[in-house]
Amino acid sequence: MMNNSRRRLMSGAVYGLAASNLPVAQAQSAPLKGGILKMVPLPEPNRLQSAFDTGTSVQVVAAKMHNGLLNYGPDFKPRPELAERWVVSEDSRNITFHLRAGVKWHDGEPFTSADVKFTLEEVIKKLHSRGRGVFANLERVDTPDPLTAIFRLSNPAPYIMSVLYAAETPMLPRHVYVKGDLLANPANMAPIGTGPFRFKEWRRGSHILLERNPDYFEPGKPHLDGVLFRIIPDASARAVAFESGEIDVSGSWPVPMPDMNRFRKVSHLAITQEGYKASASMDFLEFNLRDPLFQDVRVRQAIAHAIDLEFIADTIYYGLAKPATGHFSESMEAFYSADQSRYPYDIKRAERLLDEAGRKRGADGIRFSFTIDPAPFGERFVQTAEYVAQALSRVGIRVQLRQQDLGSWLRRIYTTRECQVWNYGVFSTTDPNIGPQRQYWSKSIQDGVPFSNGSGYRNQRIDQIFEAGQIEASQEKRKAMFAEMQKILSRDLPNIPLMMSQGATVYNRKVNGMLDGLVGIFDTFADVWLSRP
Repeated sequence: MMNNSRRRLMSGAVYGLAASNLPVAQAQSAPLKGGILKMVPLPEPNRLQSAFDTGTSVQVVAAKMHNGLLNYGPDFKPRPELAERWVVSEDSRNITFHLRAGVKWHDGEPFTSADVKFTLEEVIKKLHSRGRGVFANLERVDTPDPLTAIFRLSNPAPYIMSVLYAAETPMLPRHVYVKGDLLANPANMAPIGTGPFRFKEWRRGSHILLERNPDYFEPGKPHLDGVLFRIIPDASARAVAFESGEIDVSGSWPVPMPDMNRFRKVSHLAITQEGYKASASMDFLEFNLRDPLFQDVRVRQAIAHAIDLEFIADTIYYGLAKPATGHFSESMEAFYSADQSRYPYDIKRAERLLDEAGRKRGADGIRFSFTIDPAPFGERFVQTAEYVAQALSRVGIRVQLRQQDLGSWLRRIYTTRECQVWNYGVFSTTDPNIGPQRQYWSKSIQDGVPFSNGSGYRNQRIDQIFEAGQIEASQEKRKAMFAEMQKILSRDLPNIPLMMSQGATVYNRKVNGMLDGLVGIFDTFADVWLSRP
């Protein structure tokens, strides 16, 4: 039997959009029209289509040009977006979406159920890093008429209803993508969506400019004239731009941690960790398990014992993140289990494990060397990699850092596999079949798909649990299965959980309407507006 929270999420009731999305402090003011919102994507995206790339900066930019079937309030309840209403069958195997009439793509073509069918069947299920798992039970999408799309499921999959927003499952125009290589389509660099903003230009290394969509389906929206994404690779320059008012918003740790701490006292700036409730972000140190160096679990365990997570949390994250206590974030409250193996900071234990694994020190005191590739998503990853290199030198492991642009990093980790160890952040989300599945399910080993199973981890029992979790309706049974999974992962240690790093957004206090939904900077920004001095 489906539990009450799941039944509410799957409910066919229609939740109306809020009349206005205003912060409490300005609830008596009407949104003002006009103005260009200035943001910073970090790093510069490799493309602008989140259906194929779930990188943070891609999702932030792409969501402004697209819509999902649904959006979500801060209470996790779905709200209408491209779907005006929806009905779930009694057996939960059919979800009927009734689409808005009169919605147009940015090129003027009508949005129809054929676009929904194409997006889900040909794109999300095949090329999205989480889509293959999340929509595993989606057999097909039926389109009895242009404004009706019916998800036909082989088994109930209630978690599907929590991923249908613009950043995660954007609807794509079938007429634009139906011919040719999906991944090479020019629309991946200059998107054609239904969203509140249209693509205007992208000057590499300089900026991405979006303009107001005058034909947006919600009357009077968007409030902004456009969104300008400035490319500012240098962290110190980003901090200066925030203080001078050149930048209005950026998320996911946009400036160095000392500046984050200092910004708390800057009058026109605010810092929030709202808008990340659905992400449950985790930072990991991950191994390429194809490399013989890391195929002995004792080596991976030794590395875990040699890293002081409390030091990372206090010194690198300035207390804005917590040491990870397992492979699932504690924010995933319905599934997190504390019953798993732990690897406390213990240099002597690390030394013994390395000796037992046959990785003894040479005459120069070095046991072995490897290269670490920190993700180019902010200074915290580089600083963490630098600390790991220093920490492992104490046990005789020499570590070299290799920094690169986003495109090179993605190719190295997920396509050519010319990597040994990397540290990065990933969204665990609210359900194991949405987030962790892409990391640890063997069927998520997909060349060329960013943020899939990059380590190459394979475990038959883990696969069985994920696949059982996709169809199990009992919350208690799912919780028990995923508790077993966490115990296995903590034993196998395909990667080392480092931080529970709930994201942080810096914004100018003149920005309104950004935090009224569930997903913060990953929203469409149709409701965002700028107050005047």
